[in-house]
Amino acid sequence: MSITFKNIKIDPDEGQLESDMFDKTDPYIRFYVDTEGWGGEKACTSKKENDRQPDWGDEEVTLDNLGDTPLSLEMKIDVYDDDLFEDDAIGSAIVDLGTLMQGSGSIRVKVDNNIFAKDVYVMMDYETSGWGNIPDAQSITFKNIKIDPDEGQLESDMFDKTDPYIRFYVDTEGWGGEKACTSKKENDRQPDWGEEEVTLNNLGDTPASLVMKIDVYDDDLFEDDAIGSAIVDLGTLRQGSGIIRVKVDNNIFAKDVYVMMDYETGGWGN
Repeated sequence: MSITFKNIKIDPDEGQLESDMFDKTDPYIRFYVDTEGWGGEKACTSKKENDRQPDWGDEEVTLDNLGDTPLSLEMKIDVYDDDLFEDDAIGSAIVDLGTLMQGSGSIRVKVDNNIFAKDVYVMMDYETSGWGNIPDAQSITFKNIKIDPDEGQLESDMFDKTDPYIRFYVDTEGWGGEKACTSKKENDRQPDWGEEEVTLNNLGDTPASLVMKIDVYDDDLFEDDAIGSAIVDLGTLRQGSGIIRVKVDNNIFAKDVYVMMDYETGGWGN
């Protein structure tokens, strides 16, 4: 998976890069993603000599080898001043790759918080290798939801039967977030919801930047008991459809318990 940047510039309608009173400013920009393995992925623009508001024009910079789930990663943008002995750091910004759109788009981020002058912004166009979010594709549907039959069983209360259900929750912008639940399974420590489907809608324009909590509850008369939970980074999901399997119960004297399900996004994903 890769991403390419072009039309890279310091926003000409805003401030200028810092200037050293003893030296001219020779800026360049470094892009860095901390991928798995040693060293991460990095790439740099060329150096612009004596230019406090540089524009790299037709120059392109590409980050390759971002792995199978680039939407789960962050990218650091560093602006440096090239010096003879040690390059000076002018400013930096973090970009959540989970906020990027499928195919192409634009980025504009603040890289220098000037105190006595205008803040400085770097702006650029980007093109992914096909991964990203899709406008108005704001949903995800789960089906074939079950407790993994090849692993452990849900906890059992010695005084009460276990009546499990699963709640899916995403803390979206605005009040309350998005939540949905399976039906309750009576007296079933290894439930399978079969053809039942659960859908989370209204996940916003960048669902890949969000996380989802999966909670397994035991339905009780007065207050439902929490059995176990798991967190899923939506930035790790594939375009279209895939499978999730996560641990929801860390049993001490028995096998751990896993919930598994198929999912289908609104088209967004890696």
